[in-house]
Amino acid sequence: MMTSDSAAVSDPLMIIADTLLIILLMVLWSLSMVLFWRRWKRFSLLGPRVLDVDQRPKNLESVTVVRRPVDSVIYTSRPSHVVSAIQV
Repeated sequence: MMTSDSAAVSDPLMIIADTLLIILLMVLWSLSMVLFWRRWKRFSLLGPRVLDVDQRPKNLESVTVVRRPVDSVIYTSRPSHVVSAIQV
């Protein structure tokens, strides 16, 4: 059992080890904060990306809206074996 006298007397080596551990943790924490701050400053200096679009879409006057997808220029039909595999 510990008495109040033995609790007050601590091992000096344990006090040094605890102090060094706390100092090491504080140094690591401080270094991580400095690294975060440097990266944040570099990141915050970047402005928003503005796309520089000088050209209008080509052939906009000749675009025609179609009712059936088959009439579209970009229409692609699937081969029959692909259609049958999808339906299975």
